Amino acid sequence: MVTVEFEKSISVEKKLTTITVKGSVSADQLIKILEDFYQGEFTLNLLWDLSLTDASELKKHELEEVISVAKKHAHLRRGGKTAIVASRQVDYGIGRMYEILAEIENHPLLHYVSNDIQKAKDWFEMKD
Repeated sequence: MVTVEFEKSISVEKKLTTITVKGSVSADQLIKILEDFYQGEFTLNLLWDLSLTDASELKKHELEEVISVAKKHAHLRRGGKTAIVASRQVDYGIGRMYEILAEIENHPLLHYVSNDIQKAKDWFEMKD
């Protein structure tokens, strides 16, 4: 398995953690990053910056596995939001598939997918 690079930054005042992932990523790697997020200091809102990521190999059942792990911890972020930013069209499509599957699976957190990181950051500021 290729090691994927990621960075985590926290904005306490905005209640926002940004996880920037670089390289080709697998579902197992996303799950590990997500579990590490919940085991450490986490915030109400989570921004996945996948603009430097290749997620094109992710399959539907793998996205469902990621959603299952996310749902398991969702009670810790009740009222929180998750945004996914992807710059490549194929990765944006994977993000949208995740968003739709999360809705179908009744994931309790709100999700948003964009190809623009500023739009995603602005979305966190919007009232539901």
